Amino acid sequence: MQELHNVKGSRKNGIYVDCKQLAMRLYKLSFTMAKRDRVIFGDRMLSLALDCVEDFAFAYQYPERRVEYTERLIFDFGRLKELMRMACDLKIISTKHYVTIFEYVERIDEGVGKYRKYGISKVQAAAGSNDGRGSGNERQEEATVS
Repeated sequence: MQELHNVKGSRKNGIYVDCKQLAMRLYKLSFTMAKRDRVIFGDRMLSLALDCVEDFAFAYQYPERRVEYTERLIFDFGRLKELMRMACDLKIISTKHYVTIFEYVERIDEGVGKYRKYGISKVQAAAGSNDGRGSGNERQEEATVS
């Protein structure tokens, strides 16, 4: 997991670090909520944020299943964003906290989009090399042997 961490305080953190920091912010924020709101919104937001951390870690650790875990990350992150928007609309999250939290959300959104494209291109490249056709060099060698 050490590779997932970027230098603390760097302006541009990685997805893992941003997801983890978002989860920590939501954890602290949940204590400022009324008890009923904490149960309905705070716990669910924190749970989804932790799922996002887990999804990205698995996507990073298991390259053969990267697309699957990245899709789960996108799905869980979308649910988290909608829940946070609803909490803000209901004034459960203050505008000040909302702005701070959505700075993380914007960075994570951008990073996940890039990571998804990277993961899909890696899978397509691997599928292209394993499609049975082989490389051009192999086909050329076959032609010279025949």
